[in-house]
Amino acid sequence: MFNSNALLDTSRLNSVTWNTAVYTRVSEEEGIKSITDSITNQKKILMEYAYQHDLNVVKVYEDDGFRGGSFNRPAFKQMISDIDKGLINCVLVKDLSRFGREHIDTDHYLERYFPLKGVRFISAIQRLDSVADPERMNSIEVPLINIFNEQYLKQVSNSTKASLMIKRKEGKFVGSKVPYGYLRSEEDKHKLIIDGEVYKNVQSIFDWYISYVSMKEIAKRLNENNIVPPASYRKMQNSKSINLNTKWSSVTIKSILAQEIYTGDMVQGKTYSYNCKINKREPLPREKWDIVKNTHEPIVPREQFDTAQSLLMRKAKPTKSNTDTIPSIYSGFLTCSDCGKKMVRNTAYYTDRTAGKTAYNRYVCSTYKKLGSKACASHLIREDVLNDILFDVLDTMIKSIVNVSEAMKKAENTKLNKQIALLENDKYKAREEIKKITKLLEGLYTDYKEEIIYLSEYKDMKISFERRRDNLTSKADMISQQISHLESDGNMQSEDIEKYLSYEGIVQIDRKILIDLVDEIIVDKERNLTINLNAQDELKKYCSFLDM
Repeated sequence: MFNSNALLDTSRLNSVTWNTAVYTRVSEEEGIKSITDSITNQKKILMEYAYQHDLNVVKVYEDDGFRGGSFNRPAFKQMISDIDKGLINCVLVKDLSRFGREHIDTDHYLERYFPLKGVRFISAIQRLDSVADPERMNSIEVPLINIFNEQYLKQVSNSTKASLMIKRKEGKFVGSKVPYGYLRSEEDKHKLIIDGEVYKNVQSIFDWYISYVSMKEIAKRLNENNIVPPASYRKMQNSKSINLNTKWSSVTIKSILAQEIYTGDMVQGKTYSYNCKINKREPLPREKWDIVKNTHEPIVPREQFDTAQSLLMRKAKPTKSNTDTIPSIYSGFLTCSDCGKKMVRNTAYYTDRTAGKTAYNRYVCSTYKKLGSKACASHLIREDVLNDILFDVLDTMIKSIVNVSEAMKKAENTKLNKQIALLENDKYKAREEIKKITKLLEGLYTDYKEEIIYLSEYKDMKISFERRRDNLTSKADMISQQISHLESDGNMQSEDIEKYLSYEGIVQIDRKILIDLVDEIIVDKERNLTINLNAQDELKKYCSFLDM
């Protein structure tokens, strides 16, 4: 054991037993791929150095796959714990970049923590030694090296992000896990090809769901057919053992149904991170995603995928149906105005003197059907009457949208210029505030170095300033993206309105039209209908008769 409170002195160089921690670190995220920076090579260099300089190696600490921008690394934390316990009084690294790439915290360990703990620090390649050459260790050289190391990390991070962004823009797949149903092409790892072993399972999932089979029932069917779920299938492809008890679930089914990549379009860049020091990722709105059309062979037709998304967004619960019965196109759409329950379809008959007995469909309140008239009225309405009313409403509305859409585009263009001007002003304010915070951070570190403020104060204020700066940087970047989007797509019709316009000239009502255009149809006792449409707020800007 040694006196952990003893300050470093060159007289200790040969009189102290240096119980040494050999610390190694490597991270592919920093682009460290050369053999000279491998864990094995670092250990070889450092063990030879320790032998030549009579250092007693107590333990080798390895952080394999951890970034230098953070000190939240398991081996590093264990090393600090052993120093606190008095087991270590010397830390040996290959170079300062292996120790850390965040200059402020790195300087803290080198200039405050290690000296106070009586710990000798050695960087073998750079020939830095806090005991053998304390003057050089305390010079401006070391902080400058740490600053350059941090800048390198940022440059590599930015370079990696830029490279991935370019690949995404080009429609190249850059994900770590290939979607179930696809494989990486052997000729080009960024290209997806259909996995002939399982792609039909994906098609079945969409077919069943569109046919009103619940996600729970779909999972049950796959499990009954002994279909290996995606996670286990991926392990099998990598020759790893799997848990035979792992089953398909509703969560897995929902995840597959939501993947637009099955349409043949490459959809990536759904999240972003603030900077290389923060691992947390935030979701982006769809307009910010990287979507490239027709990059690979589709497994699911676009129309079928869109129908599935509409069902998912509505959170409608598909119903089981007999194989001999055609499912109702109104399933999940009709609601009783009194009890709020869904209405159900049944078949009735009427007798015509010439045609004889004829069947027709009608809808009644499910409460009435189960409990009778004392619980709720029937709210009965015929399907053919419902078709006629809904057709008239939708046809009239679509024709009105067609007539006014061009006028609305002109009005939106006038607003566009005002929006861009306001955004430019907000971006300028954010950039100016970032400059002020950067200066404050520089002054804060100087105050800490000159012992004007305590370490705890410095850390708290540093975290607060950096969080504010990161938020402002993110805000400025988002504003720039908004401006770019407005400038390039300002004259584009909204997706909601385009969807309505796509049904110009409809001749009949079907399930697809209902999913795309209708949110809910409420039926009262007198068979009056309240038709709530999708994107109704958006429609009010186009059609004055929708102001209800």
